[in-house]
Amino acid sequence: MAKVLIVEDSMIVSFHIRILLEGSGYEVVACLTRGEDVEDAFKFYKPDIILLDVMLDGTMSGIEAAVIIRKSSACPIIFMSALSDVASLEAIQHVENTFQIGKPFDDEDVLRTIREATTRSSFIK
Repeated sequence: MAKVLIVEDSMIVSFHIRILLEGSGYEVVACLTRGEDVEDAFKFYKPDIILLDVMLDGTMSGIEAAVIIRKSSACPIIFMSALSDVASLEAIQHVENTFQIGKPFDDEDVLRTIREATTRSSFIK
């Protein structure tokens, strides 16, 4: 199964996602809370997919972290956020090979979106 990097500032949400994914056969390589840590973790763990909150601890947003990842990789990114403001939605649209899940989310939506992202992304290289 795919290796997943979770970037979520809520430890409760992060733990829930980790349990869900590991119970479904995915390997969670790390759980981060800060956007500033994404690039190094991505290079070290080489995940197949990233679950990324938009609002994170620290000074870097999930969108900014995604833009940095896009400079070197087409790894699929699933944005998970309660934000629905126009500026955030437009910024997300400018990052290629991304998917969105609103919060609160349904567990099956998360699993279905991961399957779709990994399947579709196998054709994007």
